[in-house]
Amino acid sequence: MSEEVGVSKPEKLIFNFFEDKLSDSIKNQTLFYIGDNYVNDIIGANSVYWKTIWVNYRNYQKPKSCIADYIVQNPVELYDTIAKLLSKTTETNLDN
Repeated sequence: MSEEVGVSKPEKLIFNFFEDKLSDSIKNQTLFYIGDNYVNDIIGANSVYWKTIWVNYRNYQKPKSCIADYIVQNPVELYDTIAKLLSKTTETNLDN
């Protein structure tokens, strides 16, 4: 995709490109980005105000000013985090 857009992560333009491809109903929702590269994925997605899940399976030291919304270290933690987020979304939608 970088070739099509002309830039690569963590440039904002590539995240904006993907956001533009989403339907209007999805654009109005909170967007999450799941990535394993702190700079390219987490900082990049955060620059366009997406929520982030950092999959830190290599157990890198957390940056002092870490901006990841969630940090997981393995597939089970990722699954559990996504399940909790979906549960919260469902509860919120039922309340409205």
